[in-house]
Amino acid sequence: MKKATKRFLSLALTAALIFPASLYPAHASDLPAVAGNPEYIQQSGDSIVNPGSTPADKPPQAARDASQDDNTPPVNSDTPSQGDLPGIPQQPADPNDTHQPADPNDTQQPADPDNPQQPADPNDTQQPADPDNPQQPEEPDIANSKGHFTEVRLVSNGISLTWEKIAGAKGYYIKRKISGGTWQVLIKTKGEDVLNYIDSDVTVGTTYYYCVKAYAGSEKGEASENKKVVYLLPPSLTTEVASNGIQLRWNRPVSASGYYVYRRLLTKNTWTKVYTITQPGEISWRDTTAKNGNTYAYVVTTYNGASESIYSNEKSYTKVNVPKVTGLTRKSSTKMKVTWKVNKYASGYQIQYSKNSLFQGVKKVTLRDGSLSAYTLSGLAKKQNYYVRIRTFIKKNGKTYYSAWAASSNVKSTKTAKATILKKGKKKLELRSFAKQVMFQHDVLQGSCTDGTYSYYVLLNKSNYYSKIVKVHHSTRKVVLVSGAMYLGSGNDMTYNPDKNCLVVVQCTGTDPKALISIDPNTLGIIENRHITLPNKLAGGTTSDAKGATAFSGIAYDKTRKQYAVLLSHNYNFILLDAEMNPIQYVKASKKNDYKIQGIDATSDYILVAQSPKYSSQAYNIITVYDWDGNYIAKINAKKGYEIESIFHIGKKYYASFYRSYYKIYYKKVTKKVKVKGRIKKKKVKKKYTKFMRDNYVYRINGI
Repeated sequence: MKKATKRFLSLALTAALIFPASLYPAHASDLPAVAGNPEYIQQSGDSIVNPGSTPADKPPQAARDASQDDNTPPVNSDTPSQGDLPGIPQQPADPNDTHQPADPNDTQQPADPDNPQQPADPNDTQQPADPDNPQQPEEPDIANSKGHFTEVRLVSNGISLTWEKIAGAKGYYIKRKISGGTWQVLIKTKGEDVLNYIDSDVTVGTTYYYCVKAYAGSEKGEASENKKVVYLLPPSLTTEVASNGIQLRWNRPVSASGYYVYRRLLTKNTWTKVYTITQPGEISWRDTTAKNGNTYAYVVTTYNGASESIYSNEKSYTKVNVPKVTGLTRKSSTKMKVTWKVNKYASGYQIQYSKNSLFQGVKKVTLRDGSLSAYTLSGLAKKQNYYVRIRTFIKKNGKTYYSAWAASSNVKSTKTAKATILKKGKKKLELRSFAKQVMFQHDVLQGSCTDGTYSYYVLLNKSNYYSKIVKVHHSTRKVVLVSGAMYLGSGNDMTYNPDKNCLVVVQCTGTDPKALISIDPNTLGIIENRHITLPNKLAGGTTSDAKGATAFSGIAYDKTRKQYAVLLSHNYNFILLDAEMNPIQYVKASKKNDYKIQGIDATSDYILVAQSPKYSSQAYNIITVYDWDGNYIAKINAKKGYEIESIFHIGKKYYASFYRSYYKIYYKKVTKKVKVKGRIKKKKVKKKYTKFMRDNYVYRINGI
């Protein structure tokens, strides 16, 4: 211990002789005040001005470089410490000496209690600024800041606003105005990191403008650019099978400019926008690119400008190709073999067969083996023609998906139906005479329809083009009500909508050939007269198709589809309307018979068009049958002689109204002066007269 003490004293004396105390300071604060000196730290709240500092507009690094003395090298990790000078051994620190110089390479050494300004680590970028260098990081300039929205989108409960963070902000002002209104503060948020707000006080179809700006105390930043948003609701989506794809339909939300259709495979999570619709009235789309056996999910959004609604309800459907019937062979008087092409994804097939070409009163067979390609029907009536159709089904995810029906070739045929006139007792049902004197000159039969119990008929007065509607109990043939005279255009056709409990009449001609007039079936009074505005383009058609649709000739409503089929007078094509009378699709008839078009009827499978002769060579009235995609199915010859006007059905029974005009010849005794033997005498004689007559009858059409 004594030897160590003597050695320590000897070394200390030697060091003192070689390096006088004036060569190095006893305290770090005695070091020169230079910008590069890491020992200087500006204390919180200090205001230190270094006369040698550079202007405030220079960047921090440039300020440090400019403030350094040419004779004073910058302090950095490559500058040796005093203890590292060559030839000088490092002395151990005296624990009793609080004025020992700090080791600049030891960032963990305890602080000097007499010198709180401990040296900073030169490798620490977070070190405090030099008090002699005023180029400190500036406080955020809120007054010159500008707000910025990073996202504005519609959500289920309103409009979501997200904006950019501004350093130093104490919060943000969100302002809103309605188109044509004044700006109002929507909310004042608190906190620099509060960057989202949902405006739930919104109205569908209203246009809103938003802006955001930061604040800190009394200082306020610059407002952001205005964001225009229209609050929109998503459509309500349905899917169904179609002959050549998957059919999507939806309603028309308020303020829609168009729609985006998104699709994904049900096994995937990513949506792909597959179609953009630019017309607000085009509220259907058919996916013809769907592949056989694949299951797809769909959603639709509404858009208006840059505003887009949230996704609609999601609907999925598996694409199932329509089977191809390859044969229909009578094997015996009571058996018939059906063959078809196998669908490799099929879970099975359904076969329907009927004596009726419209498949009413069908019998059905379900085959639960997708590998089958033939089946023999048995128990058929002898010498009876049968109509057959088949469809494929696929079972997936607990659901069963069907293809459209494929009919055998014998369905597309021409045949002649029998017509039987309706009577009350022995008296023929002639509508004008049954309604008696209240009809006056309303004697030209036009549209007709039924609600299942009563049948309704439009009778036109051609002298002034006003009409009356006659309501007849269908079974008893009793006329129960006749309306007052009202303007219905020509009243060319009429249908009954059970979902709305109203009759709907097409004007066809007159002041508004595209008007649909709703009639109360109980009072036969007008409920509404609505002009149908077609969009510039409808699904299934072109802009020229929509523009050319100038008049409606026939109308029928199907309660299963909840749709109207409306026949166009100029080209025999169809417009489909939803139950609210919104146009949804344009349907082109694949084949057209060159006859005059009259009224129409519809089932869930088919649309039937009544047509009267256009040329003298055409002996029959006809009924042309289409499916709802416009595919031609059959031509049925109907009664000749009279002009068919309209058709309707109750269950499996079909009825048609006919009109005829003719001159009736009759004789009447009149007193006539005659000269007999030079004398004038009065004599009663028979005189021939002709009278123009119109008759309006209803027939049952058998064999459709």
